[in-house]
Amino acid sequence: MENSVKKTQISADGKLPFREKFGWATGDFAQNLIYTTISTYLLFFYTNVFGLSASAAATMFLVVRLIDAINDPIVGTFVDKHTTRFGKYRGYLLYMSVPLAGLAILCFTVPNFSAMGRLVYAYVTYVGLSVLYTTVNIPYGSLNAAMTRNNKEIVSMTSLRMVLANLGSLTVSFGVPICVKLFSGGSYSGPFISNRLVLDDGRIWYRRRFNSYLLFPRIR
Repeated sequence: MENSVKKTQISADGKLPFREKFGWATGDFAQNLIYTTISTYLLFFYTNVFGLSASAAATMFLVVRLIDAINDPIVGTFVDKHTTRFGKYRGYLLYMSVPLAGLAILCFTVPNFSAMGRLVYAYVTYVGLSVLYTTVNIPYGSLNAAMTRNNKEIVSMTSLRMVLANLGSLTVSFGVPICVKLFSGGSYSGPFISNRLVLDDGRIWYRRRFNSYLLFPRIR
């Protein structure tokens, strides 16, 4: 019992090895692969590939943002009051990572539906993606305070997280045009966007999550 208390105290107040800080920060690199892909290319995909009108797509984005405003505090309260069997925060990341990557792929998939069916499909997949993103992002953002109470360590972790988050955004921003030129002759058409870009992002995203939260056991 005494050793357990001591171990908990060390993990709460002491310094963390760089490996653990880096493992935690890679989560935001992975997260920004999907976030930047969605924020940069989804509207373009809906209007130029999926077949939605600009007004329908803009209305859907507004609706999703309003849902976010309601959903975020609800998810935050739920996470704060519940603990999974994998820890207070890690369980949400393990449970929700695969569905989140799957919905990111579905958002860039064009179903063989009618115009109304496609609009409903777009709402369901995008709203679902937004809700799942919140259930992952809120626990992830709370992890550093759960890992250590050392203010210098928290600042160090946050700085490293921001570096990797920006690197993830740059990977998408600069990597997608290069991949488009290499694999689709410079055309941002449906087959490339839906089947290659997002599938690769989903795989990388979950692999990074897996590495961060299974290989670094102190992270809860």
